[in-house]
Amino acid sequence: MQAGHLNDLPEQVDIVVVGAGFAGLTAARVLEARGLSVCVVEARSRAGGRTMAGTVAGVPVDLGGQWLGTHQTLIMAEVAAQGLTLDRQYETGRFALHLLGKRKSFSEDEDGLSFAASRDLVRARHRLDAMAMSLPDDAWRGDMAGTWDAQTLETWISRNMWTTASAQYLRLFVRSVFSCETQQMSLLCFLDQLRAAGGFEVADGVEGGAQEFTVRGGMQQVAEGIARDLQGPVCFEWPALAL
Repeated sequence: MQAGHLNDLPEQVDIVVVGAGFAGLTAARVLEARGLSVCVVEARSRAGGRTMAGTVAGVPVDLGGQWLGTHQTLIMAEVAAQGLTLDRQYETGRFALHLLGKRKSFSEDEDGLSFAASRDLVRARHRLDAMAMSLPDDAWRGDMAGTWDAQTLETWISRNMWTTASAQYLRLFVRSVFSCETQQMSLLCFLDQLRAAGGFEVADGVEGGAQEFTVRGGMQQVAEGIARDLQGPVCFEWPALAL
C-alpha cells in the first residue's frame, strides 16, 4: 500500500474505489487481479471501515467490528493467509442484559427475559428465519421481495411482536449486528442479510456462530493487510464530495 498524495497519483486510473473498508479494499484487489489500475480514496485517516483498533492499558482492543466465525469462510481464509492468530471468545459464567432500564443476570441456558417475552422472541425469530430461508440467492427474485422491501423491519416488529421486551431485544440485536436502527432498513434487506448469515442461531451465536473468534491484535489489521498488498494507492483523508 502506498499513501496517495495529489502530486503522486497517476493522471489516470481505470477505477476509483470510494471507501477503504473491507468491501472497498476487496473490490480493489479483485479489480487489480483482472489487470485494471485502481485508486482507493477514503475519508478517514485509516483503513478498516467499521473495524477500529484501540488500546486499553496498553493492550490492543477492538473499538468496532471484531468477531468472526467458521461459517464466514472468506474472512477466515484472509486471516489465515495473513498469518494472524485467532482467540476464542470467552463465554463462561453468567450473562448480563440491560433492557428497558433494568439489568438482569442469567445463565447460558436462559435469555434474561420473562416467560412471555422469551416465547414471543423465539416465535418471532423462527418466523423471520423461515422468511429469510425462503429467499433465493438474489433476494429481489423472491416472490415476496416487493412486499418485504416496501416496509421497514420496525414495521414488521410493531405488527407481529406481542411484548415490549421481546421487541426491544430484537432491536438491540439489529443495532449490535447492523449498526443501525430497525426503521432504517427494509424487511427484505434484513432477511437477505439473515439468510446470508445462516439464520439467528449463527448470527448471534458464539460457539459455532459468528461471535466465536476474535483476531489477536484487532480486526482492523486484517483490512490494513489487504491495503498493503494493493498495487495502487490508498488515499486517506480524501472524502468523495461528488461523482
